[in-house]
Amino acid sequence: MRTVERPERDDRWIVRAQPLGLGRDSEFQAPPFAITAETVVLAAGTLGSSEILLRSQAAGLPMSGRLGHRFTGNGDVLGFAERPQTVVRGVGAGHRAPVPTSPAGPCITALIDQPAGSVEGRMIIQDAVIPGLHSDLVAAELVTQFGAGRQPVVRRWMDRLSAIAGLLCGGLAGATQHLQTFLLMGHDDDEGTLVLRDDHVSIKWPGVNASEFYRRAERSLVTAAQHGGGTNIANPLTSGLFHDRLISVHPLGGCVMADSAEEGVVDHRGRVFSSTHGDAVFENLIVADGSIVPVPLGINPLLTISALAERSMAILPAERKWAVEPPLPPFPPPGVSSPGLRFTERMAGWWALDDTPDNGALAPFLAAEAQGHDDDGRRLSFVLTLSSTDIERVIDHLDTPMDVVGTVSAPSLSPDPMTVEGGQFQLSVADDPDPSVLHMRYRLPLAAVSGDRFHLDGVKVLSPGDLGEAWGAASTLYATLRRDGPEGPPLGRGVLHISPADFSRQLRTIQVMGPVGSLERLKIEGAFAFAFAGVLADDYGTVVHRTTTFNPNAAPRRHRALDVPPPLPTATSTARRTG
Repeated sequence: MRTVERPERDDRWIVRAQPLGLGRDSEFQAPPFAITAETVVLAAGTLGSSEILLRSQAAGLPMSGRLGHRFTGNGDVLGFAERPQTVVRGVGAGHRAPVPTSPAGPCITALIDQPAGSVEGRMIIQDAVIPGLHSDLVAAELVTQFGAGRQPVVRRWMDRLSAIAGLLCGGLAGATQHLQTFLLMGHDDDEGTLVLRDDHVSIKWPGVNASEFYRRAERSLVTAAQHGGGTNIANPLTSGLFHDRLISVHPLGGCVMADSAEEGVVDHRGRVFSSTHGDAVFENLIVADGSIVPVPLGINPLLTISALAERSMAILPAERKWAVEPPLPPFPPPGVSSPGLRFTERMAGWWALDDTPDNGALAPFLAAEAQGHDDDGRRLSFVLTLSSTDIERVIDHLDTPMDVVGTVSAPSLSPDPMTVEGGQFQLSVADDPDPSVLHMRYRLPLAAVSGDRFHLDGVKVLSPGDLGEAWGAASTLYATLRRDGPEGPPLGRGVLHISPADFSRQLRTIQVMGPVGSLERLKIEGAFAFAFAGVLADDYGTVVHRTTTFNPNAAPRRHRALDVPPPLPTATSTARRTG
């Protein structure tokens, strides 16, 4: 999610978002989704919600000037100790098989409470376990840390050998077995500030390491390490190599609650103040996460954040008189899921107004493409992600619908890209009056920011022809635009194409989803490619080995004729031979 916008004289919000990991931004530089909503609840976490609102403020959304202020790390400080006489088992095994009788963990089983004369001076220390993902990194760090003290020579060499054993065996042996990790929490000065830098949130907190709180925290960790014969190990993140950085797993603040915009960003319910002063709020824009917590808590903040969010979400439906469904039953135990697959594609072309009924001929589409190109204002393009959670079924039954999400750009219809809602794609459908013709079919319900609804119905026509025509057929989409929905009145039609460069990018976005290994991933990708090529092979020659037997007595398959002049020179020809 990128921004929240409030159009003038409109009671709806425009939420702009860019899904990650689909290749839309990295491969195609596609525009964000634009989604409209009556009520928006931001729960993107302390950094995420602050970043979204900072972008929104920069884009013109009025709100408090305190946005980004009073950021706190909840007084989190990470500490380590070597306990040579104790097997701690505080580092996971990682890619190695854990020892069943002595696994690592669990995390946070004990707490050291250090009360003080005031709430602000109190600290607590909890035990922690390092995930196996970082076991090799931890072991490598211990090689540099162990044996560097002032112990006798023999002790230093024993420590180094123990650290090397840990590096070779991860968390299963050596020094890592004796590593104790501490999590300290307290009350820092909450004077951090969140700002936008290169369009992403960044933390400004000059002198944080030099504050009195962090000096006291370091002394407390040294004392805790020394109890039981342990030795304190310097946190590598606080070294000069990492520019004296701190780490926090409990970031809070940035959108803190207060009585007015002069002091905070949201009110007691999480509603965002709509000005730089006063207590007026956006009734339908709510923040419900750790960013609204106004002070460091000095303890794990989960229950506090949950209570604030639950209170806000209890008031909202009661105020609006919304029906609240009963809680869902507990999730069933996870079963074995089928592997899925997804990929992203881009097509572009032109369209023109044409409200005549579709008679099945391709001539009106090509004429509309030429007219749209001449007008130069009827561009039509989309960036779509096609996916299936059961790709094996799609491969076995090529007419199985795949889900489609994405955006369709038609500037003459909507200045903002339209969002595909509940789209479907079928790899091969025998729905043409001519039984020899197959279609790749796209059904795309479209929602515009204005509230208007459209529908794009597209087909790629696969009919018998020469092998050289296969690319033109697979890369050309004949599109019909309608108002309101799939049964709405025709609005126009046109033609879109995939360029070779975009097809290359499309191949890089193919992803197999689910718990499968590398070899299985390759098999699934190959099977899908084989299925796709097989569709073309039936019509355009032996692209892959045919699965059907040639029948010399079968009736010849007819080819679709085109009764219009050739398409534009820049377009890929899809004309078929007449039979």
